[in-house]
Amino acid sequence: MKQAHFLRPALTGLIIQRLKRGESLNLYGPPGIGKTRLLEDIRDAGIKDTHVVLVSFRGCQDSLKSFHEAVCTTCDLEGHPPANLNAILRKAGKKHPQIFLLIDDLHYISENPGIDPAFDQTFIDGLNAVKNMGGVSLLAVSEKPLGSVTIFIKMKLMTSKLNFEPVEITPLGHRDIMAEIGRRKAMDERGGDERVLLASYLLDHPASYELLENFEFRIASDPSPQITDELLEKWDDDHKRNKRPSGTKRWSKAIRFLHRYAVVFNFLGPVLKKLEIALKGPVGLVNRFVGFIKGILSQKDG
Repeated sequence: MKQAHFLRPALTGLIIQRLKRGESLNLYGPPGIGKTRLLEDIRDAGIKDTHVVLVSFRGCQDSLKSFHEAVCTTCDLEGHPPANLNAILRKAGKKHPQIFLLIDDLHYISENPGIDPAFDQTFIDGLNAVKNMGGVSLLAVSEKPLGSVTIFIKMKLMTSKLNFEPVEITPLGHRDIMAEIGRRKAMDERGGDERVLLASYLLDHPASYELLENFEFRIASDPSPQITDELLEKWDDDHKRNKRPSGTKRWSKAIRFLHRYAVVFNFLGPVLKKLEIALKGPVGLVNRFVGFIKGILSQKDG
């Protein structure tokens, strides 16, 4: 098994051993800490007699069919996908003696009114049933523990249990960060003091892995500046500023969210839809908002 590329060698090795024992696990932690990288490390480890299936739930949340197709494609299955996840895994088990099913961003299943309604209790039951399937193990990633999830079933919120053992991702240690810097050419070519400065800044940062990748891009784009604390703070601030959504985007997202919940408050539906259109996009925002208000007032007068 290849371990030299592991970002978190100890934790990754432990999770692989638990998956080999057939456990269903839930790896959780804050955004940007490197959860997806841990899944990629398992996928690329070359584990003997093990086929690793890595799918992003976020990319398939709009369609259960797309999720099934992604699993089938990664399992090298041809033809029409079987009816459900467990049937897919049983079919894949005929080709592969051991399967690790890694699902990234599974927290998107919870309290998500825009999700495909087909992700229902039957789907939850199928995930729970994986631990009883011989030769198949499951590792789901989320931002918070998934002991229970709140899902929409027939437009009603229902709470369901997921029988996964929670595993909290460990913060990156100084040795882990220095090893990762050594794997990245643009960063490794910097002087020893600069590499230590990079590692010290990233240590204890809540989004350490995401910021490390951002720093690598900065250094590769312009390797001339000397790395200092002040420069790293500037890069960090720029990164936060670029990630922060605009006021218009935040409004639009909030209105879309409320509109989806308007099935509970039917009288809000038309109002919220008009407000969503009025606030869409930064250009002409004031004119559209004024027009929206006039439209509401004219309806009231009528």
